[in-house]
Amino acid sequence: VGWINERKGLKYLIEAMPYVLKNNPETLLLVVGKGPLQEKLQKRVRDLTIKNKVFFVGEKNPEEVADYMSAADLLVLPSLCEGLPNVVLEAFSAGLAVIATDVGGTKEIVQNNKTGFLIQSKNTKQIIEKTNQLLQKPILSKKFVTASKKLLQKQNLTWPKSAKLHIELYKKL
Repeated sequence: VGWINERKGLKYLIEAMPYVLKNNPETLLLVVGKGPLQEKLQKRVRDLTIKNKVFFVGEKNPEEVADYMSAADLLVLPSLCEGLPNVVLEAFSAGLAVIATDVGGTKEIVQNNKTGFLIQSKNTKQIIEKTNQLLQKPILSKKFVTASKKLLQKQNLTWPKSAKLHIELYKKL
């Protein structure tokens, strides 16, 4: 979910998909967003002959993104750099297991082997390994989801708590 550009590392996820599909042929990859790399990635999907398994659904409003997340099993964020990615917080709230690269602020919320998997950036092999692991072990996904929801509460990272803190700050100013 997001801007489809080089920084998001989607090419590594797309390169991983044929190998994920070997073990999990029912899997679909939905890419939500738009950006300058979209046409190139769509061509790569065609070249890999996985166009019936990878769908670029375009830019969506927040309610539609929530619908896509509620239909998903996991979120893979292969970014090359990030701040504190809202998409991970949204995935946690939606009850998704998360695989994300160990970059920037991501490691502050994705605690490796607790709330999700952290992988090295540009590492297609790790994307394959961890995606297959989560797809084949739903109990592990459930463990991550439970831990991530606790983390959201503990760190006040829910939308209502965040709004309350912003209102309190606004009143003080």
